Amino acid sequence: MKGRDYNALIKQKSARKKQEDAAVPTRSLTKVVTSSSSPSHSKRQLGNGYTEKIKAKQQEKKEAEAALAAAESAKKRRASKEGSGGSPKNGKPAVPRGSSLVFDDDETWNENYEALKKFQEEHGNCDVPFGKDTGALRSWTERQKKLYAHEKLDEERMGKMTYLGFQF
Repeated sequence: MKGRDYNALIKQKSARKKQEDAAVPTRSLTKVVTSSSSPSHSKRQLGNGYTEKIKAKQQEKKEAEAALAAAESAKKRRASKEGSGGSPKNGKPAVPRGSSLVFDDDETWNENYEALKKFQEEHGNCDVPFGKDTGALRSWTERQKKLYAHEKLDEERMGKMTYLGFQF
């Protein structure tokens, strides 16, 4: 839609709104009549389409409240999803962010395992020192030790590392 068409549409809506507002008096739109013999209330229409206007306003309010509730619900879902640490593979429970326990996906774990295997073949042990070339592998082995200590390390992975001679 071009800018001029959009501006014309806005002006038309604004003019219609002014006409509707001018037609609505400032006095009360409905009157509630209460019978002393029964607790139910009945509304009496004052005329000139006030009841329809009230119902329209109530409907707008309900829609706005529903939209607000939906937005808050979506915000809570996002917050819980971000704070849960996602859904790790292999059925392991989610770990909250900020936790020292980090689960590797299969591909990452296998890459690091192969690097540890290569290190073990070259050095004859799995004691990876800190250094420029081995810092990432050392961090990964320390993470595996933490997972083992918290009984969160998968048995298959633990078996593979034990087979290499890794000391938990």
